[in-house]
Amino acid sequence: MSAYCSLLVAIILFAFVEFLASKLNKISYYYFYVIVAVLFICIAGLANGNGLDWDSYQEISELGLTFRDIGFHSSYEPFFLLLYNIFPSYHIFLFFFVLINFILLSKTILRYSPYVAISILVYVCTYYFWGMMGQLRQALAISIIVFAWPYIESRKFVIYVLIASLFHYSAIVCLLYLLIPNFLYKKKYYIAILFVAIFLCGLIQGLMKTFLEGFVGGKILYYLSEDGGISIIFFFYKLFVFFMFLSVINRVESLLPKYKILNIYFLSILLYLLLSFSASIGGRIVLYFSVFEILIIPFIIHFYWKKKTGLLVFMLFLILNIYQFFSFLFSYSDIFVPYKCLFL
Repeated sequence: MSAYCSLLVAIILFAFVEFLASKLNKISYYYFYVIVAVLFICIAGLANGNGLDWDSYQEISELGLTFRDIGFHSSYEPFFLLLYNIFPSYHIFLFFFVLINFILLSKTILRYSPYVAISILVYVCTYYFWGMMGQLRQALAISIIVFAWPYIESRKFVIYVLIASLFHYSAIVCLLYLLIPNFLYKKKYYIAILFVAIFLCGLIQGLMKTFLEGFVGGKILYYLSEDGGISIIFFFYKLFVFFMFLSVINRVESLLPKYKILNIYFLSILLYLLLSFSASIGGRIVLYFSVFEILIIPFIIHFYWKKKTGLLVFMLFLILNIYQFFSFLFSYSDIFVPYKCLFL
């Protein structure tokens, strides 16, 4: 547990310094950043048995796969197996896997986030255990999509989506980004769509489930048989983030298309609601859209920075994310606690 807490404390200290200091000199800034980066990479990259699918991914090395098998495996995507087979052992692969993810995420965060530490905090509290120490293939696919955000309105984005889908096929849903307008609708339209989705949720879910059961098989059919459900706390948290961002968006400066980001995040809420009949399918799909929180929350906090409520808003999001961090950790304490390091 102390390893995870050290990462969280380091990021929180970095976030406080970054938020409270009007200007942080480059030496101090990179000092904090390097500490966080080392902890982020080493805790997940040097884990020895901690992780949702740690054993399953380790067993790949025992299958004796050759490069000829990579394109025809029934369970794993070709680019993932290609990357996996480059390294001589699972432990070495895992370390470089986390390193690659951190580099991809950092490229976008450093360029576009007004608060780098808060972006990393949101990622660690919401996606770290699930991704870096869990669903490795989809975690890398999401990191590639985040890396591609600068091209979100160009054809080049399609290439990145196709690459990401070769690490996890579900990434193909990110082509929907291109269909989502960079346009701000009136608040009443967002509210109306939300109420319609809630009212028709059961009907839409039934139609979607019937459709999928008739056209899919294998793993997806297994996912459909799982129980789903909605976390009310999680759902209202997403709504809170959305409406906070909606209330300040016209006064937020962003190098990325901010209205498109808002609409993509709104879609993540609708998808969370409508795909909740399957925890696995809904959870996997929603992540590609909700991951924009790593920029949205820093944008919100940055807007309130010079206002009297600035520290209150900062502390509120800090507490909410810390809650998510420990909520996930305690829910899977049998998997993550105690932390086992490769060298200890």
